[in-house]
Amino acid sequence: MKRPLFRLMVLPVLILALLPLPGQVEAEDSVIDEKKEAVKKRDKEIQRLEREKKQTLADREQALAKLEHTKKKLTKLNEQLYETEVQLERSRHNLDQINRRIQLHKENYKNRIRRMYQQGEMFYIDSLVKADSIGEFLHRLEVIRLLAKRDEQMLQQYEIDKQKAERERKKIASLLEQQRQQSIKAKEAHSKLKAEFKKYEAHIADLDRQQDHLEKLNEKDQAAIRALVAKAARERQKNEQNKQKRTDGKVTAGKFLWPVKGGRLTSGYGMRYHPIRKVYTLHAGIDIAAPMGTPIYAAADGEVIESRPARGYGYIIVIYHGGGISTMYAHMYPQDVVVRPGQKVKRGQRIAAVGNNGYSTGPHLHLELFKQGKPVNPLPYFR
Repeated sequence: MKRPLFRLMVLPVLILALLPLPGQVEAEDSVIDEKKEAVKKRDKEIQRLEREKKQTLADREQALAKLEHTKKKLTKLNEQLYETEVQLERSRHNLDQINRRIQLHKENYKNRIRRMYQQGEMFYIDSLVKADSIGEFLHRLEVIRLLAKRDEQMLQQYEIDKQKAERERKKIASLLEQQRQQSIKAKEAHSKLKAEFKKYEAHIADLDRQQDHLEKLNEKDQAAIRALVAKAARERQKNEQNKQKRTDGKVTAGKFLWPVKGGRLTSGYGMRYHPIRKVYTLHAGIDIAAPMGTPIYAAADGEVIESRPARGYGYIIVIYHGGGISTMYAHMYPQDVVVRPGQKVKRGQRIAAVGNNGYSTGPHLHLELFKQGKPVNPLPYFR
């Protein structure tokens, strides 16, 4: 009887011992609430970061879209400006040709008047009167008629050329005004693009880290440019040979100046895999990344043989250095170009500034080196 009684006495004590005290229950509830609150805060922070991430991506896409829009607008304006300049040059050439013809007409007319004066007023009548036969008379009359007709045609052509010259002068005046307006718009677009690049350079840098400067130039564009360079180089080399001033051997590896101070080599010369087309293509030059507007310098002494827009490359400058060696600089904007075809340049002379014109993922200089009109690896020439 004692053992069951003992059990009945101990059991309530054990139950009471196992039950939590009122203060302890409240403390545990508080800890649970704190943990729940911490989880909620963490979830909110994660959601906030996700929203910020999405917003950052959206901002970047918007910034890049805005830059691309301005870039396309500037490209179109520069193309229009270049076409106007070509028309202007053509009109000036036409006017020069017409003025030469007018001057020739004047000289011929003066000579005709002088001859008529020397021959006297009665020359033609005397010539007819002195004819020995009807046949000779008719022959001399026909000669006089042809001379008079030629004089009349000369005067008519003189008047026609004067009218043509006046039309060309008006056309040139109109083209000059058109060029002025286009130049203003292009400069404004160029300044806007530079400002936008400065504003969104963080987004561009992020894009630059994710993408290589894969040139999207097709084979036809590349072939056209290389044919142009090869032709110009052959003409310069022919002139060197004619003047017996060949410079073969003077342009050697390791003698060229790095064209962009502080510029970083981002892509070298050689075959590389195209991730979209899934083929290996030749990257026929080197890419040097630098902030937009960074000066570009001539790698060596030479003569500018091309300075003009080029599809895919944006705008190019080609310098012939002698001995069949030439360098091509690409992706600049014409507003930053300070040299013209036919101009002699010195090693280290500023020729342009780094741009993002044409098919380009970010501001950089694309440099190609040609030997006898064929692209070769430029890097040995800079070591």
